[in-house]
Amino acid sequence: STTFDTSKWTGIEGAQINTLASGTSEPSAPNSVDLDGSSSGGDVIRTGIMDLRNYVGLTLTYYYERTGSQDSPETNDDLVVDYLNANSQWVELSRQLGSGPDQTTFNQVVVPLPAGVKHANARFRFRVISSQNGADDWFVDNISITGTAEQPNNTCPNADFLFPGSYAFDNLGADTDGPAEGLCNTNGSNQITDDIWYIYVPDCTGNSTTTASVCGSSFNTRIGIYTDCPDYGGTILACNDDFCGTSSSVTFPTTDQAFYMIRVGGFNGAKGSGTLVLNCVPDNPPCAADIAPQPTPDGTVNIDDLTAVILAWGTNNAQADVNHSGSVDIDDLTAIILSWGACP
Repeated sequence: STTFDTSKWTGIEGAQINTLASGTSEPSAPNSVDLDGSSSGGDVIRTGIMDLRNYVGLTLTYYYERTGSQDSPETNDDLVVDYLNANSQWVELSRQLGSGPDQTTFNQVVVPLPAGVKHANARFRFRVISSQNGADDWFVDNISITGTAEQPNNTCPNADFLFPGSYAFDNLGADTDGPAEGLCNTNGSNQITDDIWYIYVPDCTGNSTTTASVCGSSFNTRIGIYTDCPDYGGTILACNDDFCGTSSSVTFPTTDQAFYMIRVGGFNGAKGSGTLVLNCVPDNPPCAADIAPQPTPDGTVNIDDLTAVILAWGTNNAQADVNHSGSVDIDDLTAIILSWGACP
């Protein structure tokens, strides 16, 4: 078509859709947008208003050709792409220089969009800087904006409530919300990227120890534990990167009538899915070896407890780790045998 779709484009100043680009390399041949100089300072096209608040990984992609079969731009006759921020100010996003060589093919440009575009009235504009009427041509084609719908718990204030148990998760619709942390500074990075958040409430009585594990995840994970959201003054209590391969697990002290923020994300932008497993074990329970069945042990140390240890052998399963050493091993098996029988 040689007309602009007014449901997507508004504020067209001078620009035309035509076939004057060089050759047949337009991504959506045979037409492309022709922007050139004008007495008002250059042609402009503007998108309609977009609500980009609930998207992550936003990217602008466009194709351009300098000159085509028309007049060559000179130095400072640039093609500029701007976005409109939440304060209704245009901010430069991308620039192609008029001093470059004439082109007979289109070049692709991919621009990761900054946080400033995430508001309810976002817009973009393409403009040419030139006062030579009908000269200094730029051709633009296949403009697109892509992103992923944001997950509800992408930010700490919107964290999901969790209790001990197992929960499937992914961070595909997340971006980085939390701060870099010195406690997480391993393998050359101190950030948990593309993070999601949970509010964890332990169900143990009194003081306890909780293990939060994402072992077996499909991506390189990191996990951090906080006293509250960082923006509300919360501080980090624990952080782990590679406890189990490239997956993470962390053990931290907990108490009843308290809550903890759990931050799960990736290393260096890694994304994927996994299962978050939360186990709470009371400190110094009256019968520490009585670990089965779950969720309510039966008051007797017997074959069920022995089997639970054997099935969890070599893992960091908090319930089967009778002596809280961080690993289910021979010491836990011995504790079961020495405590055999009815609990006191």
